[in-house]
Amino acid sequence: MRNIIFLLTVIVASCGPTLAGAKDHSKWANAPYHDWYEKQYSLAGQWCCDKGDAYPYYGTFTTDAKGGITIQAEDGPHHFAASQLVDPVRGGPNPTGHAVYWHSMGIDWCFAPGAMG
Repeated sequence: MRNIIFLLTVIVASCGPTLAGAKDHSKWANAPYHDWYEKQYSLAGQWCCDKGDAYPYYGTFTTDAKGGITIQAEDGPHHFAASQLVDPVRGGPNPTGHAVYWHSMGIDWCFAPGAMG
């Protein structure tokens, strides 16, 4: 039980500012694909946050033996376990034309390859 409470605390602290509206996300309200960003969840069921925490990714990525993804972003490498890939059934295929990764408060949340259907 203590581990579950800790995990929930980490999730709320990391994505909580987005949920509580502490960040100004109004600039994304009319952004292209806004609805797609809002409904993205990882394969593990974790909400990916929203467009305000999403970054376009145009580079290449490597896949490890367990299905995880590593990208080389401007701020350094980011690794996403296979369970952190977006759930294309739940959120639909990526319509952006490029890969997208969600990162906030030092945590990598989700990764959506660019050619998802």
